[in-house]
Amino acid sequence: AQFILCIMVILWSGSLSAIIFLLLKLTGTLRISEEVEAVGMDEHHHSPAKAYSLTASAGASPQKVVQVVPGGPPADGPKDAWAGAAPA
Repeated sequence: AQFILCIMVILWSGSLSAIIFLLLKLTGTLRISEEVEAVGMDEHHHSPAKAYSLTASAGASPQKVVQVVPGGPPADGPKDAWAGAAPA
């Protein structure tokens, strides 16, 4: 009886999924446009055009870039306060 129940659940969910995906495919909503595909989903939908701009805009001051090494000295403190040797 449990085996038959498992088969029925697989058939039920598979057939409903097939119907839903067929409808999405026929309406064209299953796939993104070629334009978005060329640009990339993240860049098209999630990030504004100037989010990663490296040029300073009017009134903004450039920020200092700090490389953080795991296990290395603190980024904002003096390097001589760190007990370990920095990797070369």
